[in-house]
Amino acid sequence: MNNSLQHGIDAFRSGNKAEARKIFLAFVENNPQSERGWECLYNASENNKERLYCLKEILRINPGNKKAQRLIERFPSVSSPIGSASRNTTGAQKHRISIPAVGAGVAFLMLFVCVGLAAASSGLAGQNNLAGYGCLLPWLNGTQLCNSSLEATQTIPEPVSLVATVAPTASPIPSIAPTDTLTPTLIFTSTLTYTPTLTFTPTVTFTPTNPPTSGPNLRLNAALWRKWPIVPEFSPRAQAILREALKNPALDPHAFSKVGDCQMTAGTFLAGYVNGKYKVPEGYEGTVKWFSASMTLDDITAVNGYGINTVLDPAFGLSAGYDQCLKDETPLDCELRIRRPIIVLVGMGTNWIPNAETSFEKYLRQIVDRVLETGALPILATKADNVEGNWKLNEVIAEVAYDYDLPLVNVWLSVQKLPNQGLEQPPRQVYLTGDGWMKRNYAWLVVLDNVRKTLAE
Repeated sequence: MNNSLQHGIDAFRSGNKAEARKIFLAFVENNPQSERGWECLYNASENNKERLYCLKEILRINPGNKKAQRLIERFPSVSSPIGSASRNTTGAQKHRISIPAVGAGVAFLMLFVCVGLAAASSGLAGQNNLAGYGCLLPWLNGTQLCNSSLEATQTIPEPVSLVATVAPTASPIPSIAPTDTLTPTLIFTSTLTYTPTLTFTPTVTFTPTNPPTSGPNLRLNAALWRKWPIVPEFSPRAQAILREALKNPALDPHAFSKVGDCQMTAGTFLAGYVNGKYKVPEGYEGTVKWFSASMTLDDITAVNGYGINTVLDPAFGLSAGYDQCLKDETPLDCELRIRRPIIVLVGMGTNWIPNAETSFEKYLRQIVDRVLETGALPILATKADNVEGNWKLNEVIAEVAYDYDLPLVNVWLSVQKLPNQGLEQPPRQVYLTGDGWMKRNYAWLVVLDNVRKTLAE
């Protein structure tokens, strides 16, 4: 990939959209025949006029681009989607005249092309914060990196032990940087054969609202996140939020929303418990029934390739094809308004970049604040992978959970006893194996069960 285009992608992924726009502008000015360059610039456009210009350029270069054709049809004033095809394709000066009209912001076109290739060259396996709904090229090398139809195949020899008070004796195995060519793997290919042999009944001991600084009830700080239990105890504050939410007529006690990437889409997450692909553990039938609608529905805030800032950008709402959203409404606000969830499950971090935990924390706190404003309870989760290389994102997630006194599902700990800590084999080590998926899913199912029981009290 051209170095300047790579620099633009890196800037975009780190949240510096203005800088990314400048880089993409310079790139297409010097490379007006680069379909990829115009696609990346589309992502950094700040309004529909600028997006329309990029779409016309994409179709001028490649009239067979079906995604661009569908997108351009959303603009009612466009009579000829390929209206610029007749211009002189070598006239760089003409591009220089029109290019300054293209602005900054984020949309969703061609997200795997820019992100997947950028991830390969920067040592990240998978798409990174540019992917979204209706990706221009949702498959790389003919195989989709992560999609909502994946199903686990491996059997789990025993259910996860959901409470832990000691950190693993061995240090976590760091992720090995992938090679410079990204070869996606289809993780699961057939239906689930998971049959748990034990039923977990969590013991509830609640954390005080104002955590003490000493004594037996001391809360572990974020630096000790590896020792946090897999299934969180609901503190008095979390219980109070749930009970107040139950009284709120604007919230649906049977509904939850998900904020995440492909690992949080319904098909790879909890839908299997409803449609029969996953065996429901004994005693959890009532919880599956209670939340069945939310388990099977996909959310506009949990989409293949999303990064933590994507759900806060209006460009990924109405203009990205979600007609249920209002103009200038963020995907998060749209999701909260339409779904009216009583809880919001937040599992983010795999699609982020190294050394950017500060911006990640900023966006995560914005999400938490917005969810709390509606009266719903956010429930956070660590991630199993270490794509950032230093485990900083999990520490940041734990820090936010600690500061707000929120429940946190320690997905990382849930898979530590599995081969390769539940991750696919090196060099990628990004996505969970079948056993890893089910350990993670089971932990979340127990959390939902605790939510339902708290609401019933």
